[in-house]
Amino acid sequence: MEIKCTFVQHIKKIWLLFIVTLFLCGWVIIEKLDKPNIITPYFYDQQKDNVYNKNSTSWLEEVTVYDVKQWQKKFYTSLARIREKPPNEWKSSVTRIMAYNVYTQGLLDNLRQFKLTRNELGQSVHIGANNGLLLFPVVASCKPILPDVVLYNRIFKTGSETTGALFGFLSYVMDYLYTKQTTEDFYDEGVSAPYPMIIERKVRGSRKVLFNAHFFFRNNLDLELRSHTYINQVREPVARFLSHYSYMRSTNRPKDRIQQMIDSGEWNETIEECFEKQSQGCRRNVMTRFFCGTDRFCKSDAPNALIKAKENILQHYAVVGLLEHFQLTLKILQRRLPFFVPVVPRNPSELRVNEGVKGKNVSVSEEMISKIKRANWADMELYDFIKERFWKQARACGLS
Repeated sequence: MEIKCTFVQHIKKIWLLFIVTLFLCGWVIIEKLDKPNIITPYFYDQQKDNVYNKNSTSWLEEVTVYDVKQWQKKFYTSLARIREKPPNEWKSSVTRIMAYNVYTQGLLDNLRQFKLTRNELGQSVHIGANNGLLLFPVVASCKPILPDVVLYNRIFKTGSETTGALFGFLSYVMDYLYTKQTTEDFYDEGVSAPYPMIIERKVRGSRKVLFNAHFFFRNNLDLELRSHTYINQVREPVARFLSHYSYMRSTNRPKDRIQQMIDSGEWNETIEECFEKQSQGCRRNVMTRFFCGTDRFCKSDAPNALIKAKENILQHYAVVGLLEHFQLTLKILQRRLPFFVPVVPRNPSELRVNEGVKGKNVSVSEEMISKIKRANWADMELYDFIKERFWKQARACGLS
């Protein structure tokens, strides 16, 4: 009888221990569910180029010289493997020309002499929001980074077709996802594909992604905490304005787009008429709006839009290049995002894409040019701001 009681007591103790253990495990799980991995907010001080946070932790792993060399090795190994049988994705004229140049003329440069300076190694990259968006504490850093997603919110008539073609070529060799999507509703017609859902849907998964489209900056994308950053390229504002006007009236555009312009009465507008009406191709301060974002003031309040655009560029853009210095822009991209751009063409002029899509010749008076400059004053100031940052970043990369 005494043995039986002792056995029962042991069973009770074991059962009690099991209940307590189960309770503790459940409590730990609930705590983790209730307290997701929220990123500590950071505070940007533009004057000091510093970011202060409580934990001083970095989101991204460091990119080393070894990493860069391995990515370049992967590029050349993959290129050799597919050299004799180019994939179907290369059947377009653009990628065929690019592949031909790579194969026969050796137009690619690499980073064999690439070195990381102590200054760059000491810099850090942080999260500026709770969704994985990178925040750069140094205004014009050349520190190489490896985000999960690169967002290229390209601007009309800034050389983005050629840049995109290069990304498409590199993505296949490097096995990352390159996706080029439709334009966001720039003309406020309510007819474009839904943003930001189109971005969030395309970048799901585990592969590295480079997303390319005409869309406005956003800092609140739901990318499942995937680390992401922005890149872009700009052009002298008057040249961009005139090119956009001319391109929209090109006979080499898709027939449905031409018909839309004819039906709206915009097809035969002169540059002066287009400017006054702000018709398609003649909207003002376009570059500022793309960098500013989706807030209402971004399209109606140029002074505040300019302030916001500068802030976004400083904090969230890994690179903003200049079309007028396209080769140098590619080299900065190569050093900043060496996985996505492990090599660059030695002569990018041979890779131009949109040369066949010429618009009508435009004769513009000095008076009209002055009007365009005054009306696009925010873009003019933003362009000067970006130029200053661009050359500072080029120096940080050892390229000037």
